[in-house]
Amino acid sequence: VVAAFAHAAGNQPNPEVSGQLGQSAAPGSVEWLDTGSLIDLVLEVKYNTAMTHPEVRPDARQHGRESKRLALIERVLDAADSLFEEKGYDGTKISDICGRAEIAYGTFFNHFDEKRDLLRGLSERALRKLTEQLEVLAKQQASVERQIAYLFEEGAANLDPARRDLLGQIWTVTVADAPADNDRRFHAAFEKFLAEGVARGQVRGDIPVETLAEIVGSAFSSMTLSWVHFEDYPVRERAAATARFLASALAVPRT
Repeated sequence: VVAAFAHAAGNQPNPEVSGQLGQSAAPGSVEWLDTGSLIDLVLEVKYNTAMTHPEVRPDARQHGRESKRLALIERVLDAADSLFEEKGYDGTKISDICGRAEIAYGTFFNHFDEKRDLLRGLSERALRKLTEQLEVLAKQQASVERQIAYLFEEGAANLDPARRDLLGQIWTVTVADAPADNDRRFHAAFEKFLAEGVARGQVRGDIPVETLAEIVGSAFSSMTLSWVHFEDYPVRERAAATARFLASALAVPRT
Protein backbone atom coordinates (compact mmCIF):
# COMPACT_ATOMS: atom_id res chain seq x y z
CA VAL A 1 0.00 0.00 0.00
CA VAL A 2 2.81 2.38 0.90
CA ALA A 3 4.58 1.68 -2.38
CA ALA A 4 1.37 2.20 -4.36
CA PHE A 5 0.60 5.56 -2.80
CA ALA A 6 4.20 6.69 -3.11
CA HIS A 7 4.16 5.77 -6.81
CA ALA A 8 0.88 7.66 -7.25
CA ALA A 9 2.54 10.68 -5.70
CA GLY A 10 5.33 10.49 -8.23
CA ASN A 11 7.97 9.49 -5.69
CA GLN A 12 9.78 6.20 -5.09
CA PRO A 13 9.29 4.85 -1.56
CA ASN A 14 12.23 4.76 0.82
CA PRO A 15 12.76 1.08 1.78
CA GLU A 16 13.91 2.04 5.24
CA VAL A 17 10.87 4.18 5.88
CA SER A 18 8.58 1.51 4.44
CA GLY A 19 10.07 -1.02 6.79
CA GLN A 20 9.67 1.25 9.77
CA LEU A 21 6.03 1.88 8.94
CA GLY A 22 5.43 -1.82 9.11
CA GLN A 23 6.74 -1.99 12.67
CA SER A 24 4.80 -1.15 15.78
CA ALA A 25 5.35 2.33 17.16
CA ALA A 26 3.82 4.42 19.84
CA PRO A 27 0.89 6.58 18.72
CA GLY A 28 1.98 10.17 18.46
CA SER A 29 5.63 9.32 17.66
CA VAL A 30 7.26 10.36 14.41
CA GLU A 31 7.38 6.76 13.21
CA TRP A 32 3.68 6.12 13.75
CA LEU A 33 1.18 6.95 10.99
CA ASP A 34 -2.27 5.52 10.61
CA THR A 35 -3.69 4.85 7.14
CA GLY A 36 -5.67 8.09 6.98
CA SER A 37 -2.64 10.16 7.93
CA LEU A 38 -0.52 8.36 5.36
CA ILE A 39 -3.01 9.08 2.59
CA ASP A 40 -3.24 12.73 3.63
CA LEU A 41 0.54 13.00 3.63
CA VAL A 42 0.92 11.45 0.19
CA LEU A 43 -1.81 13.65 -1.29
CA GLU A 44 -0.21 16.72 0.23
CA VAL A 45 3.18 15.78 -1.23
CA LYS A 46 1.59 15.20 -4.64
CA TYR A 47 -0.24 18.53 -4.49
CA ASN A 48 2.86 20.45 -3.43
CA THR A 49 4.92 18.78 -6.16
CA ALA A 50 2.35 19.76 -8.78
CA MET A 51 2.21 23.34 -7.53
CA THR A 52 5.97 23.81 -7.34
CA HIS A 53 6.71 21.93 -10.56
CA PRO A 54 3.94 22.84 -13.02
CA GLU A 55 5.95 21.44 -15.90
CA VAL A 56 5.22 17.91 -14.68
CA ARG A 57 1.55 18.54 -13.91
CA PRO A 58 -0.73 17.04 -16.59
CA ASP A 59 -3.17 19.64 -17.78
CA ALA A 60 -6.17 17.34 -17.75
CA ARG A 61 -8.62 20.20 -17.67
CA GLN A 62 -7.23 21.71 -20.87
CA HIS A 63 -7.33 18.30 -22.56
CA GLY A 64 -10.92 17.87 -21.42
CA ARG A 65 -11.93 21.27 -22.79
CA GLU A 66 -10.31 20.51 -26.14
CA SER A 67 -12.08 17.16 -26.35
CA LYS A 68 -15.42 18.83 -25.63
CA ARG A 69 -14.71 21.52 -28.23
CA LEU A 70 -13.91 18.96 -30.92
CA ALA A 71 -16.98 16.90 -30.00
CA LEU A 72 -19.18 19.97 -30.30
CA ILE A 73 -17.71 20.82 -33.72
CA GLU A 74 -18.37 17.28 -34.90
CA ARG A 75 -21.96 17.52 -33.67
CA VAL A 76 -22.48 20.77 -35.56
CA LEU A 77 -20.94 19.29 -38.73
CA ASP A 78 -23.19 16.24 -38.43
CA ALA A 79 -26.23 18.50 -38.09
CA ALA A 80 -25.16 20.64 -41.03
CA ASP A 81 -24.45 17.60 -43.19
CA SER A 82 -27.90 16.12 -42.65
CA LEU A 83 -29.73 19.43 -43.07
CA PHE A 84 -27.83 20.38 -46.23
CA GLU A 85 -28.85 17.03 -47.68
CA GLU A 86 -32.49 17.46 -46.63
CA LYS A 87 -33.04 21.15 -47.39
CA GLY A 88 -30.06 22.15 -49.52
CA TYR A 89 -27.29 24.50 -48.52
CA ASP A 90 -29.18 27.68 -49.44
CA GLY A 91 -32.36 26.46 -47.74
CA THR A 92 -30.67 25.78 -44.43
CA LYS A 93 -30.34 28.51 -41.82
CA ILE A 94 -27.75 28.68 -39.08
CA SER A 95 -30.60 28.60 -36.56
CA ASP A 96 -31.75 25.28 -38.11
CA ILE A 97 -28.29 23.84 -37.59
CA CYS A 98 -28.13 25.08 -34.00
CA GLY A 99 -31.49 23.48 -33.28
CA ARG A 100 -30.45 20.15 -34.79
CA ALA A 101 -27.11 20.22 -32.93
CA GLU A 102 -28.84 21.36 -29.71
CA ILE A 103 -26.58 24.35 -29.12
CA ALA A 104 -27.28 28.03 -28.51
CA TYR A 105 -27.21 30.34 -31.53
CA GLY A 106 -24.33 32.34 -30.05
CA THR A 107 -22.32 29.18 -29.39
CA PHE A 108 -22.16 28.55 -33.13
CA PHE A 109 -20.11 31.71 -33.66
CA ASN A 110 -17.60 30.66 -31.04
CA HIS A 111 -16.45 28.03 -33.52
CA PHE A 112 -17.50 29.23 -37.00
CA ASP A 113 -17.52 32.69 -38.56
CA GLU A 114 -20.18 31.93 -41.16
CA LYS A 115 -22.25 29.15 -42.68
CA ARG A 116 -19.70 28.64 -45.45
CA ASP A 117 -17.21 27.51 -42.81
CA LEU A 118 -19.33 24.38 -42.41
CA LEU A 119 -18.59 23.39 -45.99
CA ARG A 120 -14.91 23.88 -45.28
CA GLY A 121 -15.29 21.73 -42.18
CA LEU A 122 -17.03 18.97 -44.12
CA SER A 123 -14.28 19.13 -46.74
CA GLU A 124 -11.63 18.81 -44.02
CA ARG A 125 -13.45 15.85 -42.53
CA ALA A 126 -13.70 14.10 -45.89
CA LEU A 127 -9.96 14.58 -46.42
CA ARG A 128 -9.25 13.17 -42.97
CA LYS A 129 -11.39 10.09 -43.65
CA LEU A 130 -9.69 9.52 -47.01
CA THR A 131 -6.27 9.76 -45.37
CA GLU A 132 -7.31 7.25 -42.70
CA GLN A 133 -8.71 4.91 -45.35
CA LEU A 134 -5.44 5.01 -47.30
CA GLU A 135 -3.43 4.34 -44.15
CA VAL A 136 -5.54 1.29 -43.33
CA LEU A 137 -5.47 0.08 -46.93
CA ALA A 138 -1.67 0.36 -47.11
CA LYS A 139 -1.36 -2.08 -44.19
CA GLN A 140 -3.47 -4.77 -45.82
CA GLN A 141 -1.65 -7.79 -47.19
CA ALA A 142 -3.26 -7.56 -50.61
CA SER A 143 -2.01 -7.01 -54.13
CA VAL A 144 -1.81 -3.49 -55.52
CA GLU A 145 -4.51 -4.47 -58.02
CA ARG A 146 -6.95 -5.28 -55.21
CA GLN A 147 -6.03 -2.21 -53.20
CA ILE A 148 -6.54 0.20 -56.09
CA ALA A 149 -9.76 -1.56 -57.12
CA TYR A 150 -11.11 -1.30 -53.59
CA LEU A 151 -10.16 2.38 -53.30
CA PHE A 152 -11.91 3.44 -56.52
CA GLU A 153 -14.89 1.09 -56.40
CA GLU A 154 -15.60 1.88 -52.75
CA GLY A 155 -15.28 5.59 -53.52
CA ALA A 156 -17.77 5.25 -56.36
CA ALA A 157 -20.19 3.24 -54.22
CA ASN A 158 -20.23 6.01 -51.60
CA LEU A 159 -21.36 8.66 -54.10
CA ASP A 160 -25.04 9.03 -53.19
CA PRO A 161 -27.15 10.83 -55.83
CA ALA A 162 -29.14 12.46 -53.01
CA ARG A 163 -25.95 14.23 -51.97
CA ARG A 164 -24.84 15.36 -55.42
CA ASP A 165 -25.65 19.04 -54.87
CA LEU A 166 -24.03 19.03 -51.42
CA LEU A 167 -20.86 17.44 -52.76
CA GLY A 168 -20.82 20.03 -55.50
CA GLN A 169 -20.96 22.80 -52.87
CA ILE A 170 -18.20 21.15 -50.86
CA TRP A 171 -16.10 20.71 -53.98
CA THR A 172 -16.48 24.39 -54.85
CA VAL A 173 -15.26 25.41 -51.41
CA THR A 174 -12.44 22.87 -51.56
CA VAL A 175 -11.13 24.33 -54.81
CA ALA A 176 -11.76 28.01 -54.09
CA ASP A 177 -11.20 28.42 -50.36
CA ALA A 178 -9.22 25.48 -49.03
CA PRO A 179 -5.68 26.30 -47.96
CA ALA A 180 -2.79 24.93 -49.98
CA ASP A 181 -1.96 22.72 -47.01
CA ASN A 182 -5.07 20.64 -47.73
CA ASP A 183 -3.88 19.96 -51.26
CA ARG A 184 -0.48 18.94 -49.94
CA ARG A 185 -2.11 16.62 -47.40
CA PHE A 186 -4.26 15.06 -50.12
CA HIS A 187 -1.25 14.23 -52.28
CA ALA A 188 0.87 13.26 -49.27
CA ALA A 189 -1.75 10.65 -48.33
CA PHE A 190 -1.47 9.04 -51.78
CA GLU A 191 2.33 9.32 -51.69
CA LYS A 192 2.48 7.46 -48.38
CA PHE A 193 0.07 4.81 -49.64
CA LEU A 194 2.11 4.21 -52.80
CA ALA A 195 5.45 4.36 -50.97
CA GLU A 196 4.27 1.41 -48.87
CA GLY A 197 3.63 -0.48 -52.10
CA VAL A 198 7.09 0.36 -53.40
CA ALA A 199 8.63 -0.86 -50.14
CA ARG A 200 6.76 -4.18 -50.48
CA GLY A 201 7.92 -4.56 -54.07
CA GLN A 202 4.38 -4.33 -55.47
CA VAL A 203 4.57 -0.82 -56.96
CA ARG A 204 7.18 0.16 -59.48
CA GLY A 205 10.10 2.15 -58.14
CA ASP A 206 11.52 3.42 -61.44
CA ILE A 207 9.13 6.40 -61.41
CA PRO A 208 9.14 8.95 -58.56
CA VAL A 209 6.40 8.17 -56.07
CA GLU A 210 5.37 11.83 -56.21
CA THR A 211 4.52 11.42 -59.89
CA LEU A 212 2.56 8.24 -59.24
CA ALA A 213 0.63 10.00 -56.45
CA GLU A 214 -0.25 12.87 -58.79
CA ILE A 215 -1.64 10.40 -61.33
CA VAL A 216 -3.67 8.32 -58.87
CA GLY A 217 -4.90 11.32 -56.84
CA SER A 218 -5.92 13.23 -59.96
CA ALA A 219 -7.80 10.22 -61.32
CA PHE A 220 -9.66 9.85 -58.02
CA SER A 221 -10.58 13.56 -57.95
CA SER A 222 -11.63 13.53 -61.62
CA MET A 223 -13.96 10.59 -61.02
CA THR A 224 -15.72 12.45 -58.20
CA LEU A 225 -15.92 15.73 -60.09
CA SER A 226 -17.32 14.08 -63.24
CA TRP A 227 -20.02 12.41 -61.14
CA VAL A 228 -20.93 15.76 -59.56
CA HIS A 229 -21.23 17.50 -62.94
CA PHE A 230 -22.92 14.82 -65.04
CA GLU A 231 -25.99 13.01 -63.74
CA ASP A 232 -25.63 10.23 -66.32
CA TYR A 233 -21.96 9.64 -65.55
CA PRO A 234 -21.44 5.84 -65.18
CA VAL A 235 -19.27 6.22 -62.10
CA ARG A 236 -19.05 2.55 -61.10
CA GLU A 237 -18.05 1.38 -64.56
CA ARG A 238 -15.49 4.17 -64.88
CA ALA A 239 -14.14 3.49 -61.41
CA ALA A 240 -13.56 -0.18 -62.22
CA ALA A 241 -11.94 0.61 -65.59
CA THR A 242 -9.73 3.33 -64.09
CA ALA A 243 -8.64 1.03 -61.28
CA ARG A 244 -7.65 -1.72 -63.72
CA PHE A 245 -5.60 0.69 -65.82
CA LEU A 246 -3.87 2.27 -62.82
CA ALA A 247 -3.09 -1.11 -61.27
CA SER A 248 -1.39 -2.28 -64.46
CA ALA A 249 0.51 0.99 -64.77
CA LEU A 250 1.65 0.91 -61.13
CA ALA A 251 2.71 -2.72 -61.06
CA VAL A 252 6.39 -3.59 -61.18
CA PRO A 253 7.32 -4.17 -64.85
CA ARG A 254 7.91 -7.80 -65.70
CA THR A 255 11.35 -8.62 -67.00
